[in-house]
Formats: sequence, structure tokens, C-alpha cells
Amino acid sequence: MLSWPIIKHSFGRTLLQPGLLFAGIVQVAVLLFFLFGIYFKLDHGEIVSITIFNHETEQVPTYQNIMLPSLAESLHYGLMFFFIVGMAGLFTEDLKDPFLGVVLARAHSREEFFLSEFAGIVLASLASLLLFSMLICIILSAKLDALLFTPILGALSFTGEVIILLTVCSFFAVLVGSSTAVIILGVIIYFFLGPLLMLIEKTDNLTLSFVPYLIPPMGKFYTITQGLLLGKPVSVTEFLKGAIQASVYLGIACFLFSRRDV
Repeated sequence: MLSWPIIKHSFGRTLLQPGLLFAGIVQVAVLLFFLFGIYFKLDHGEIVSITIFNHETEQVPTYQNIMLPSLAESLHYGLMFFFIVGMAGLFTEDLKDPFLGVVLARAHSREEFFLSEFAGIVLASLASLLLFSMLICIILSAKLDALLFTPILGALSFTGEVIILLTVCSFFAVLVGSSTAVIILGVIIYFFLGPLLMLIEKTDNLTLSFVPYLIPPMGKFYTITQGLLLGKPVSVTEFLKGAIQASVYLGIACFLFSRRDV
């Protein structure tokens, strides 16, 4: 059902998108900060002081409760914005490809082409995030003299957010046909509707309570990822509902693409 040449082409093209390149620059900057900009002084495995750019502080709780969550939040929002800009409009570009008719006229079905393109985009995001998180784990584990896996767990959760959001974007890409519109919709769904849906779920309005079942509650996924990054106990069962919603959106998008004139 999937075509490796299409996946490979989609994978390479996704990594070269300006949004993903900017995300890569941010990731390199964060890696350099953890490598050269921050040092920890340990006493029997406990952090007693932190040195940031040659400024030492013993206010470890301030770092753990304020600075670290703020850094995780800024990095989360920044990377997600670049990922949306870099990947949300790719399906729309596929529809406008002048060689699309030639590709589909060969041995590839429309469904195979669409799902292979999606798989390539997902693998590109997964590779980028896992490489970044593993390097962070290695650096922090060496500096803290302890194995640290929370960045990898956070990266996997973040990738889940990206995949779920991309399925919605793929649906709008086939429906709308404008990459700019799809990117704007992706930004609105994540940054504005995400927090709004969390508020709607708390209301007693029966009509509004069904809205989170139509649109994935990105705000909840964000909370899960932040919890994993900060080592807090969280439940990832919310992703199961998100996976079901994503499958429905992807299935509808694939169906619409298979019926669309090229």
C-alpha cells in the first residue's frame, strides 16, 4: 500500500522545507546552550548550583520551577510553529505538481501516493525530533551523571501532536487547495483552538461539549508533552482518542484525494 520511492522523496523534500530548516537552527542553538552554556554542580547526585553563561546561582528551585518550564514551553511553541509552516502546506503543493498526473498514471494508485507522501512527512518530523532529543539526553546525562530519558519521551509525544495536526491539515489541503490557508488553519487549530477546546470541555453546554470530538484537542496533547518533558506524572490515554480522530481525518482526506481531478 506504500511506495518506498515516494516516501523517500517526501522525506527528503520535507527536511529541506524552510520551516524545518529554521526548526533545525533552533534545535542546534538549544544543543549548544546545553553543551556550552549551562553547567551543574552536584553533591551526592543532587544539583546544588547551576552556572549559566558564567553566572552561578544556588537557586535550584527557581531553575526547576520557573526557568526550565519556561524554556520547555518556548521551545515547544517555537518548534511547533516552524513544523506547521514547514509541513502543513505540502499536500497542497502535491496537488499542484504538474507531474502528478504522470505519477498517478503509472503503477501507483492515488491512495498509495497520498499515504506514502504522508508517511514521508511523518518520518521526517520523527527523525528530526528523535535525533535532537537523543543528543539532549546524551548531553544532560553526562552533565548530571545520570541517565535521562524525559527528552525522548517528550519528543515522541511532540511527534504525536505533529502527526495528529498533520492529518487535519491534509484534510483541509485537499478541501481548500491553498497552502497559505492550510498553514493559517493549522496555526489557528493549535495555538487558538487548542486552549479554547480545553475551556469548552469544562462547560455544561451539551452542544459545545461535542466540539472536542470533531476537532482534536491539541491543548490536551500540549499539556501531556510538557508533563513528560518536565518529568511529571501524566496520562497518555488522551492520545488514543486523538489517534482515532487522526485516522478518521486521514481516511477522509485520502478518499477525497482519490476522487479529485488531477
